[in-house]
Amino acid sequence: MKEYKEILFENLDDEYSTILKKYYTLNELSQFKLKIKDNIIYIKNKNEYIYFDKNIQYPENTKFKIDWRNIDVQLKILPKYEKILKYYYNLNQIDYQVKKNKIEIMFKDKEQKECIYFDEIIKNDNNKYYNIIYQNIKEKKDNIFLIQVGNYNTLEKMYHYLDILNEVNQNYLIALVENQINDKKINILKQKLKNLVIIEVKNKGMDIGIFLVSLLYLREHDLNYKYLVKIHTKTDDRFREHVCDHLIGSKKCIENNFFKMDNNSSIGMLNGTLIFNFHKNNSFYNNHMKYLYYLTETIFNEKLDIDKLEFAVGTFFYSRFDVFDILDINHIKLIYNQLNDFESLDINWYSIFYNLKDKNDDYIIEHWKDHKAKNFGNNLELQYKTDCQGMRDFMLEHALERFFGYLNKNKNYTMVEV
Repeated sequence: MKEYKEILFENLDDEYSTILKKYYTLNELSQFKLKIKDNIIYIKNKNEYIYFDKNIQYPENTKFKIDWRNIDVQLKILPKYEKILKYYYNLNQIDYQVKKNKIEIMFKDKEQKECIYFDEIIKNDNNKYYNIIYQNIKEKKDNIFLIQVGNYNTLEKMYHYLDILNEVNQNYLIALVENQINDKKINILKQKLKNLVIIEVKNKGMDIGIFLVSLLYLREHDLNYKYLVKIHTKTDDRFREHVCDHLIGSKKCIENNFFKMDNNSSIGMLNGTLIFNFHKNNSFYNNHMKYLYYLTETIFNEKLDIDKLEFAVGTFFYSRFDVFDILDINHIKLIYNQLNDFESLDINWYSIFYNLKDKNDDYIIEHWKDHKAKNFGNNLELQYKTDCQGMRDFMLEHALERFFGYLNKNKNYTMVEV
C-alpha cells in the first residue's frame, strides 16, 4: 500500500489545487498541513480526507457529464455515486448523503465523517442536444417510427416508404443531421407524415447518435409508446431497400409485424436481417468486447453476460418500448457524449487500424496526439478527409449496435428475423 506523502499546497499539481481553491481561501490553504496518496488528500488541520476520483476529476472526460439539476431527488443517479464510493469504502459499513458539491460519508460504527467533493465545472450539462424544427403530434398513438437521417439525398430515395408509413397512422419522429434541412424539405415531410416531429441534431455517432437523441427527445417530452420502429438512411441502397421491404414495405407488412409482436409477448425485437449471437458468431464481437464490458458495467452496474449478446446487422428494427427503459435521460447523455465525430479519438478503432492492440489506453492517446497531423482518430474522420470507406467497424457506435440486442435479452425477450 502506498504511504501518504507530506506536501505543501504550492507544490500540488494544478488539477488538485484548482479544485481545492473552490472550497478554501488561499490563506487557509497556505496554513494547511497536507498529505497526499494516489487520489486522496488528507488535511491534517481539519482531520478531513478529500477524494479525487479520476472519473469525475477531469471535465474533458464526459463519463459523468450528466444533468445535475435537482440532484437530491434524482434517485436514478444514486448507483453512480455508489460506483465511486465502493472504490474506497465497504458500502455495508457506511451511510451517505449528497449535499450540493460533495457526498458526505457517515460510518455506522464511529462518529467520524468524510467527504468526496465534486467540482462545480462538471455539475451542469449545458449541451443542446437537438433543435426542434417542427412539432405537431396532435394525437398520441400507440407506436412511433423513429427515422434517422444522416443523408437527406438518401431520404429522398425513401419517400415512397414515408407514404406507406403515413397509411398506418402512427406517430413519427424524423431526426436530421444539421445543415441538411430547408423550408421546402420541411414542407414535403409535413405533407407526407401527420403527427410528426422533426428535430435537427449534430453530426455525431452516425445513426446510433441520432437514435439516442431521438430517444432523448421522447424522454424529455414524456412520450411513451408500445413499440418503436427504428429506420435510417443507410447509404447502401441494396441493403437498405432489402431491410425496409421486410419491415415497412407496405401497410399490410407493417400491420403484420405489429400483429406478430402483439400475439407473441416473448418477442422484443423484429429485424429484417440475419441475427448473430456470441456463441455461434463470436467473430462479430471479439473486437468490440472492450466497449461491451464498459457499457454493461456503466449502464447495468454489473459484469457482461455473453449469453445475452445478440444483434442483427444494420440496426433497422421493431422493438418493444420497454427494451430501452434502462436508457433514461442521464444514461443517454452519458453515452452520447462519448460517441465519435470528425475530430474525436476512438481508442478501440485506432488501436486496430494502426496495429496497436497490445498497447494500453494511455499509450494510444499519446500516440494519437503525436501523429494527429497524418493519422485519423476514427473512421468518420477518415471518410470525411479521404473519401474512402475505411474500416467501418470497431468504434463505440458499432458496440452499441450490439448492445441494443443485449438490452432486449436482458428483458428476457427474443429477437426474430422477418
